[in-house]
Amino acid sequence: MSWKELPILLCSSQDMNEDSVLMLSCCRGGIMDVAYTIFLACHQICYVLGPRQGLTTADMQICFGIFLYNKEMHGVDPVVECYKN
Repeated sequence: MSWKELPILLCSSQDMNEDSVLMLSCCRGGIMDVAYTIFLACHQICYVLGPRQGLTTADMQICFGIFLYNKEMHGVDPVVECYKN
């Protein structure tokens, strides 16, 4: 599946909310290119989040969990939250 096909599939499912956050842990060096491709293919996805370095699965679960907790429970803006983590 291409990076363009993934967001099209997600958006066509009609399970996405507006202002959605897509969390990826797969392509450190190309996250900006991937993010732009995703934004163009699905306007419901407003943020693409991923690590800048290699992390273990446990590290990713912790980081994404903290991100979601702060966003949902404390209303922290996703951009601000990414700088904090």
